[in-house]
Amino acid sequence: MTLLFIYGCAVSGGGEGLSSDSKWPTYLHDAGRSAYSSGGIDFPAAGLWSKKILPFFSSGEGFIVSPVILDGVIYVGSAGKRFYALDIETGGAIWSFKTDSPVEAPASVDESRVYFGTSEGTFYCLDRNTGFELWKFKARSETHSAPTLYNDYVYLTPADNRVYALKKETGEKVWTYTHNSAKFVFSRFNNSAAAEGISIFAFFPDGYMVSLDAANGKELWKTSILTEALPSAEVRRTPLAGRAEDGRVYAIDASGMVTAFDVKTGKELLRYGVAEAVDFALAGGTLFMAGGASITAMDVSTGSTLWKADTSYGKPLFLAVAGEQVFIISNYESGIFGTNYWKSSRGYVEAFLAKDGTRVWGGKIGPVLSTAPALAQGRMALVTPEGRLMVLGSR
Repeated sequence: MTLLFIYGCAVSGGGEGLSSDSKWPTYLHDAGRSAYSSGGIDFPAAGLWSKKILPFFSSGEGFIVSPVILDGVIYVGSAGKRFYALDIETGGAIWSFKTDSPVEAPASVDESRVYFGTSEGTFYCLDRNTGFELWKFKARSETHSAPTLYNDYVYLTPADNRVYALKKETGEKVWTYTHNSAKFVFSRFNNSAAAEGISIFAFFPDGYMVSLDAANGKELWKTSILTEALPSAEVRRTPLAGRAEDGRVYAIDASGMVTAFDVKTGKELLRYGVAEAVDFALAGGTLFMAGGASITAMDVSTGSTLWKADTSYGKPLFLAVAGEQVFIISNYESGIFGTNYWKSSRGYVEAFLAKDGTRVWGGKIGPVLSTAPALAQGRMALVTPEGRLMVLGSR
């Protein structure tokens, strides 16, 4: 059994006003990839259950499988050629579905269906309640990203420099966009498209972010974010499409800073002064960024710093905002009996108040962590590389 130790302080009022029925139905919460949910977690939090299913990946790098949550059910796939629907409170299996190949990417769910892709390019649509197959679509290459559900369509970004638009009801292909690049690039691992307004925003391994017309796939603009092509093992934060009234889309540029671009033209508007940014979230008018060994909250309009707080164990991996809290996922090195001998990496989760950066909770987790969390219904769900699904929350 994987060891799970969660400790923290019982914060007075820490859970007041927090929604218990929030949902996390896709990678980074929504089609815009905001990594923000209105519901939080009550303190003190603890490990409620963990369950070994099957290994979630077949290689140690580029791992981005992440659970999603809707109406008390966790949906997650594994490299064991299975996709699961599990009860969020007990971990009990509601149904499982046999796939043609490993599932190495997050799913997306709506009120009636579950959508996900596999490492052989098969894209499945299942009935959310029963797990029965409704339709499937065959892409030309493997899937390492979550589908984007937007209006009546589902948008796929497999690893062949294409974007597909399918009808959600039938799986019928509406259009295909092909990104032509002069650079030699590898398969991408983290390019879950973001959607807002009339546009779909996709990031490609040659360093370009592209805006497409969601209705017909026409390229509206593209802009170079990186100066070098991504290596195959790198996991990179997908674009974040801001609120329609903001008129901005966000990405981490070549200098490691979060940058805002005009959604209509792709013109750079503002660079936020956080070096070595690895992840970020947008909640209302505040942009939360994890970079270096700290997290920073900035006014999204002006770029002015609201607060900054140091993380407990250096460089964070993922950041998510739920209710009144900012959660940081990271790893730390631990030696036997607290010494420097036989060191190994372990996971760590901590929380800060969104209003001022006060650290209110932290917990050591036995296994190393390498995927983004899902936070809903007062629970946090995480998966580990060896194939363990863990759920944290207040008892």
